[in-house]
Amino acid sequence: MLHFLLLVHTTLASFDFGGDCGGGSGSFRLVATEKKQLIDVGVIPTGTFSLRVELEAAEDLDIALFDVDDTSTYDNGQAVVQWCPQGNKGSKLNCGVLGMDSKEDTQAYAGMTITYSGYGGKDGQAGHEYIVIEGMTTRRLMMRAYAFEAGAAKVNYAWGRGYGGVFMVDVPLKGSLLVGDIPTGVTGLTIALRAGTDVDVQLYDLDDTSQFRPGQAIIGCCNTKNCNYGALTSADWIQGEYQGLTYAYSGWNGVQGGGKGDEQIKVLGTTTRRLRMTIYGYKAGQAEVTYQYTTEQEAASPTPRPIATGPFVWPLYSQQCRDDAGPMWEDDEEISGAGRSYHDGSTAQAVLQDGQCAGPVRGACEARANAPGGGGVVTPAIARAAYLEGPLQCGGQGWFCRILADERPGGVLQGDTNFQHCNRTGEDYREDGHCHGSDDDDTFYWWTRDHWHRDYSGCLHCCCNWAATEGVVHSFDYRAPLQPGENKQCRDANEEHNGPSGGTDMSKGYDAGCNNGGAPVVEPPQCWDVTDFAFAMTD
Repeated sequence: MLHFLLLVHTTLASFDFGGDCGGGSGSFRLVATEKKQLIDVGVIPTGTFSLRVELEAAEDLDIALFDVDDTSTYDNGQAVVQWCPQGNKGSKLNCGVLGMDSKEDTQAYAGMTITYSGYGGKDGQAGHEYIVIEGMTTRRLMMRAYAFEAGAAKVNYAWGRGYGGVFMVDVPLKGSLLVGDIPTGVTGLTIALRAGTDVDVQLYDLDDTSQFRPGQAIIGCCNTKNCNYGALTSADWIQGEYQGLTYAYSGWNGVQGGGKGDEQIKVLGTTTRRLRMTIYGYKAGQAEVTYQYTTEQEAASPTPRPIATGPFVWPLYSQQCRDDAGPMWEDDEEISGAGRSYHDGSTAQAVLQDGQCAGPVRGACEARANAPGGGGVVTPAIARAAYLEGPLQCGGQGWFCRILADERPGGVLQGDTNFQHCNRTGEDYREDGHCHGSDDDDTFYWWTRDHWHRDYSGCLHCCCNWAATEGVVHSFDYRAPLQPGENKQCRDANEEHNGPSGGTDMSKGYDAGCNNGGAPVVEPPQCWDVTDFAFAMTD
């Protein structure tokens, strides 16, 4: 993060930014000794907020702006504001997204919104030009001036107060990635997404779980009946009010001048609800997330999860209930050994997809591999841990798993088969295996650990999207999420569906049968498999 101090300069021949996160201003004199001279005015660093630069000259001088962090095509940086002869636009000349028009224009570039007065100048006065960058600069930008005539100019500049950052994330194919949570009390929040593939931002209200446990969608697209579709979801730019606060969204077609994968969300005011941002990948790829805000609220930083560097910690707190099978979670390392899990030494094996971890657990694989001691490589043990423990990247849609019976010795479900697939017809069969799920992604770790220690052995087949169970199986059980500390009160999260205070209440399970009995079962797109789940240990 760059920090700024309120300073005023009149003699320095370049920009001068320094100090803390407060705003500031400055000015200096620029001299072009001959016409057709190109002058490097100075570099505007990343992390500069609400910048305005004005050029005042009696002669005809034009502003130019270059991205010096992008020298992939041009050694002096990619032009952002730069005039080119009209007949050469689109050629190999380094033309800017701005600068071709005599009048004011605004374009998006690298997550920034940039306005240029036009080469005709402010109020039609040649030599009186300005550039305004809304929000935070995400690139180092070199400002240059081109002198059509020799002469002097005064450069005035000012910037505002702000905070923010930039980070990269890997978005899975047909999967959601949790980017981070945003607390209340954050003012002037803007989050921009830049990706080379079709990915969409999603925003959820964590303070409204009355209908959807992951939170009510504010911006979020889905296409199933009664799904969690956000009120401000649109293909194109939209602005509207939600719970007394105004939000603006670029639309899934992207910002002006961008395209799919280049999206932006703005909160106009101060957040009054806890928010969660996720990204859904229609195609897999990398995305750059830029966030910025004006209040000194460090907790607003939407740090990506799972964290790809530093010690890997998961789960974050205990959701083990009194009736859960297995030893106390706090004793796992003492029993299994330092750095080992309860499933180490078993024959359980993660089933990779095209040589990679499946989308919903790919982030968990990479986080473990990149943690200290992980070696940077996804080993079979790392993949098994990710497939059995998570954290899942199901975008808050929940999950459901089926333990399918295995005929080998030891491959039994202790008689607790509870479902049949919807491609069956006739009597209530309920012998296809054991099905369990939740509308909360983080319960997966605790259900898997519990059922492993119950010796529910077989082939584990899990999928994202709790709601997608309908039409796949005719019945299933539910695991309730717990808040920190509730594990001390709960008896069985598989039976206390509304939390420990509600007592035994199995209202969220499903036993309504199939409305498509006999039809082929259509599996959800985001699934992962583990063979030899809970079979006998090998060492």
